[in-house]
Amino acid sequence: MFAGSFDLPAAHHISSESSESSDHGAGNPATTADDTLSQCLDRLSALVDKSILTRIDRGTTVRFRLLDTLRQYGRQRLSDTAYHALRRRHAAWYEQLLNQVRTEWWGPHQIQWYHRLTDEMPNLREALGFTLSESPTSAVQMIAALRPMLTTCGMLSDARHWVELALSATAQESPAARIDVLCEAVHITAIQGNLDATAARVAEARKLLQGLDNPKIRARIDVADGFACILRGDLEHARDCYRRALHALDAYEVRVLSMMMLGWMAQTADDNDQALDWFEQALALADSVGDSVQRSRALAFVGMNRWRRGEVQLAQQPLRQCLELTQRINDPWTGAPMLAVIAWVAGSCDDPHRAVVLMAAAAAVCRACGASTSIFTQVGDWHDECERRARQQLSPEEFDAAWRQGDAMTFDQAASFALAEDG
Repeated sequence: MFAGSFDLPAAHHISSESSESSDHGAGNPATTADDTLSQCLDRLSALVDKSILTRIDRGTTVRFRLLDTLRQYGRQRLSDTAYHALRRRHAAWYEQLLNQVRTEWWGPHQIQWYHRLTDEMPNLREALGFTLSESPTSAVQMIAALRPMLTTCGMLSDARHWVELALSATAQESPAARIDVLCEAVHITAIQGNLDATAARVAEARKLLQGLDNPKIRARIDVADGFACILRGDLEHARDCYRRALHALDAYEVRVLSMMMLGWMAQTADDNDQALDWFEQALALADSVGDSVQRSRALAFVGMNRWRRGEVQLAQQPLRQCLELTQRINDPWTGAPMLAVIAWVAGSCDDPHRAVVLMAAAAAVCRACGASTSIFTQVGDWHDECERRARQQLSPEEFDAAWRQGDAMTFDQAASFALAEDG
């Protein structure tokens, strides 16, 4: 039933229906959950002993894997009715898991959730595919819970794939369900720099919102619309969007993103004081909930602000903290612009080789995770000036060699290079 690997609780959930029906018969006391879990572990261990399953130990967690050939054999032994019932239980388990993710992602358990969801991606894809055909509204909620992880770890193509399927599946659903998936769609298309698609979906969402009173959803649309406006260069409209979004008091992600983007716009206008105020508010908000992802982004902005003030030494600590955190989280979407900022700092400190390597790496990481590189063009002439200065200081051969070096790097390699050079 499982794709890839699985853990004990998932196996217990999938197999428990038959156990429950037999254990609760007349004269038979109900088996406790712990006893049943223990029995399930015994059965899995027996299958490991027979080399039917492989046991995978990862620190304090244990997972199991079944060979695809054995999985296919098991499927052939099941009737269509039994297989459908198992798929429903499988999907229900992962829907329950993602409901928990939705409430806990922006908090102190974020990194643990990231690693668990990474392990579960094959199963999540299976569950999403099934749920989209059975209950599109439930699938939209699952996608909404998974989207922050997919965008964080650079799986934008996956995110876009599921959102596009959900858009098709919810064409005839209620306005509320349709708006939910449009919220996810505009977030992803804006990140990818697809401004036409973003504008069309924002317009559809705003039209549907006219009949609903939902400030939180309105704020989410404003955030995505604001980001697209920044990429288009319409900063006045972007500011209006983010200022409205800040009124969604119970929407953490909306508020922290709005603070950072208002600071970003102030920074590009060289209003260093106002920018720092917004960045520090965002950092404090992220710290208050224990969110590592938004903390890393706020640190990046604080470091950039210090550099723009000419405080290069003061900029080093938040920049390094951000890069260490993004590498630990494996967040290339944040890491790519972070590498660009460190490149600009290197260029201003007359280290052209380092600057070129990191500029090339930033662009390569953006491409690899499916994000748009157009954000680099929204920072005045910082990026262009860094490149011009490096070309003046390096020969064409040296510049090209440095660019090829960075262009060949993965995010982890580029982050390690930047941290080693900085250390």
